Amino acid sequence: MIYFEMPREFPITPIIPSLLTSPLRQIVIPWCDGEELSLFRLISAAESEKYGKSVSDIIAGRLSPGAFGIQEPREELRRVPSFLIRPEEIDFLILPGLAFDPQCRRLGRGKGFYDRFQTRLRPGVLRVGIAFDEQIVDSVPVQQHDLPLDAVITPSHSFLSPTAPFG
Repeated sequence: MIYFEMPREFPITPIIPSLLTSPLRQIVIPWCDGEELSLFRLISAAESEKYGKSVSDIIAGRLSPGAFGIQEPREELRRVPSFLIRPEEIDFLILPGLAFDPQCRRLGRGKGFYDRFQTRLRPGVLRVGIAFDEQIVDSVPVQQHDLPLDAVITPSHSFLSPTAPFG
């Protein structure tokens, strides 16, 4: 699962084609469904090969601006069964943030969407924050509901949580 970036978040959309050639082979995005995040299967490697279109063309036809100005699934596609994904199907989660610290803690935008969503994942899902170097701070303020990530990656550094499954 990836995100579509907001201002001051690391741009992840340029790496979507590379992700499709990885073992993941399927890209899922969240969208704001009331106070929770729902999941949408954006594209799979098989689709990009089958249709012979560019990945960006396929994606563009499935998205429109949604809550907070973020690209989300078009309204008419949000409940189509072939696009629906359950949280327990997620294997790898890439999260945005405004700031991260070397302990792999994340500062979001304060709405709690990702914090609530992470509690719905099955154990062992790899959770990684992607950030600009300048988004790394000494310490991020945390509350009881905030969950540390397994890793944080910037263009020049990577930080691993001591509790990460690969740590």
